[in-house]
Order: sequence, then C-alpha cells, then structure tokens
Amino acid sequence: MSERATPPGIADRFTLTGTHRDRPDLSVEHWALGFDTYLTLLSYDGIAMASLPHLERAAKGHLRQVSVAVLAAGDWWLRIDGRSQLIGSDSPTLVVVNHQRPLDFRNNRRGSIVALHTLSARLMLSENTIDRAITHLGPSVALYPLAVTQIQHLGMLARTAPALLPELNVPTVALIRSLLLNAAATGGSPSESNLVAVIEKYIDDNIRDSSMSPAAIAAAHHISVRQLYKIWPADNTTVSSYITRRRVESACAALVSEPHLSIAALAHQHGFVDPTHFARRFREAYGTTPSRFRAGDRRTQLPR
Repeated sequence: MSERATPPGIADRFTLTGTHRDRPDLSVEHWALGFDTYLTLLSYDGIAMASLPHLERAAKGHLRQVSVAVLAAGDWWLRIDGRSQLIGSDSPTLVVVNHQRPLDFRNNRRGSIVALHTLSARLMLSENTIDRAITHLGPSVALYPLAVTQIQHLGMLARTAPALLPELNVPTVALIRSLLLNAAATGGSPSESNLVAVIEKYIDDNIRDSSMSPAAIAAAHHISVRQLYKIWPADNTTVSSYITRRRVESACAALVSEPHLSIAALAHQHGFVDPTHFARRFREAYGTTPSRFRAGDRRTQLPR
C-alpha cells in the first residue's frame, strides 16, 4: 500500500512560498512508493520555489536524491544551476533535477507539478551520466513523451487509486533510467563521460546476454579492458558488480511485467546460469526472495 508521507529531506531541501499574499493557494501532497521513492503533487496559484543544495552536497553518493517532474503547461520560469533556463510552453514539460544543483522556479499564475523523487542509487548511473542527461534532455529524446505520460498517470492514480502506486515503482524507475541513458548518449563529443553513458546503455541493451563481461564490453567499444577500468566511475562500483546489479534490477522489473515466466526462467533470461545465485543476489539487494517479491512483498530497502 502506498501511504502519504513527507519524503526524507525534501522539506529541508526546498523552500516553497506563495507569490500572492492576498490569495494564498498552495497545496503539497506526498505518497511513499517504497524503495526510498516518493511521489509529490503540488498545485498552486502563484509560487516561488528554491532549493538548498548545500545539504545535498553533504550527502553520500548513494543517498543523493534525483527528482523527475512534469510541469503543467503555463507561463513559468525555471533556472537550474544558475545557468540553464527553461520557459513555460503550451505543453507539459519534463525536467530532471539533481539535488546537488541549485534550482529556482517561479510562476505567478495557477499551475501544478507532479514529481517523482528517488535516490541516485536506484538509477544505477554515475553522477556524470545524470548531469549529462539533464543537459541533453528534451522532447526529441526517445522515451520523453512516454515518461511525461507515465509521471502524469502516477499523479492521477495518487488521487484515485493510491494502492496501485507501489506496483508501478520499479517499472517507472526503469523507464526514467532508460530515458536518462538515451539523453546522456545523445550528441556531444566523444568525451570520457559520454563514452561511459554509451557503455551504460550498451549494458542495458545487452543485459540478457550471459556472455557479457568487461572484456566483451571493451571489445565492443574498441578500447582495452584496462582503459575501460580507468574511465569507469568509482560511484558505479566495479564493472562486473555493475553488470550484476543491472541484471538483478532488470529481473526485478520482469518479475512484475512477465508473471507467466518461472523465476528460474527469468534468472536464466537475465544472464544468471544458477537460479540459486540469482535468488541470493536478489535477496541481498531487496531484502526478500524473488517469489515473495512477486507475491507482493514490497519492502522499503534500497537496492545495493
């Protein structure tokens, strides 16, 4: 069951004030989806919102938060990191906010925001990849329209059927991750950060290939294994550990989306030769067994 709860640290990281003192109209609601993921619905008639990133910078990498928000069409103004500026349009706009970056949002008219908050560890992407994705995110990026629709539908479900929200947690985070990977790998020069994003996407695209290994990845990108290890971000753990984590995360989503497959078949499909090894890795990550998770055991433990 989802429940209304203030996301840890959200109230400390943002200041919200109405811009019309004569008619204050500001409503904020939160729902817990499990696995340190929350949904926020915000409606207003005039708002000024700013972040307090000094608290976020002190957080450890795996505890840093990322928000994915859909801003309703309207006459709003957004500045991120003191540089990037977006102006409201005639259609809903999707933005991704790395809480390490300062944010300033203003709208003197009526509007709304639906936002999904999660820890960066859930996305299993390096900080550089997330920042690069934010820079290149736009309507032309694959999955952008689908992500907008998904976040909007979560907002509608929060009002009409909140008990369903936890069931959409894993697939929604998987969608956001794919969106960011596509954005990060779009355009730009072949820098190390771009190559890492390309490799992360390659791992996702081949996650069901049991033969995937650091050597195979290096060969596919025409670099040496040594060079792969050199450019690989420390916040992604080792390449081999990253592959295993992604296999487990992908299998977790499949447990819900492919209920007709046995757990052994899912394990094999996601590169695990031994189902027992898969079950052990899954329990380490989610604090429960694959069968119990499929049956509805949605604990709040963050995948490690």
